[in-house]
Amino acid sequence: MNIAHQNIDSLRKMIDEKDTQIHKILVERAKLVTKIGDAKRALSDGQNIISFRPAREAKILRSLLAQDSGDLPKSVLISIWREMISSFCALQSDFSVAYWGDFEPDNMRDMVRYYFGHTISVKRCQNVTAVLQHLSEDKTTIGIVPAPNLSVGVEANWWLNLSSNTYISGVLPFVKNDPANKLQGNYYFLSKVYAEETGDDIFMLHVNTIPEVSRMSLVSYLNILGYDAQSLAISDDLNNGTRQHLIEVKGYISDDKSDSFQRAFSDAADGKILASHIIGQYPAPYEL
Repeated sequence: MNIAHQNIDSLRKMIDEKDTQIHKILVERAKLVTKIGDAKRALSDGQNIISFRPAREAKILRSLLAQDSGDLPKSVLISIWREMISSFCALQSDFSVAYWGDFEPDNMRDMVRYYFGHTISVKRCQNVTAVLQHLSEDKTTIGIVPAPNLSVGVEANWWLNLSSNTYISGVLPFVKNDPANKLQGNYYFLSKVYAEETGDDIFMLHVNTIPEVSRMSLVSYLNILGYDAQSLAISDDLNNGTRQHLIEVKGYISDDKSDSFQRAFSDAADGKILASHIIGQYPAPYEL
């Protein structure tokens, strides 16, 4: 056997050793995840728990991608860790995904599997209403719905029909400029989890105004308060003579600052806002 073959054999043995080490670490990680699930159940007095934690997942991915300097393509790294995250969530409690993807069904199917892995129960729904129903009946952990500009009518106005315990808690794709992403638009995660702060976040405002208030005027009021915002959708309620707005705002509003923010926003609008509430907060997408 020549030197080149000896070197290859030696490298392969080193790879085998690394495989054994990786597997051992995965087994240890799974045991830790199971212990966390047991601890959560103890704290909840045996009640059902939700293992989905969007802020925690975002921090893990951001940290990995920021420190990565290897030859492994970023998409492979994302896929590996997303597979682990979802599978380990399922070790703690039931974990499933329901989604609507008629706008681009093939791309959506591939992205859901890419992001949530191949062991998680995934259901494609015929409409957004079905996704919301699955969430309300606790038949799924996460519901994925399109950005309002990707659909029309009732399907586009899903944000008007969220129950009080359902929140926008994530966005897909999470990693911008990911070569594996073929989606043409953005989609939102809906869940019963209110995302924690990560340091780079977005919150969603549902605002009820008098009918004369335009998209840009609401954005300008938020700009006055120091927030970068954009209007995503409006819906006129002709019966009540009001206009509903969906606004995306950069930042995070903690519980203790929510009331003061609402007051400042109302004051900036000089009485044109009839009501407003935050219907979700989520980690901002990471850009490669």
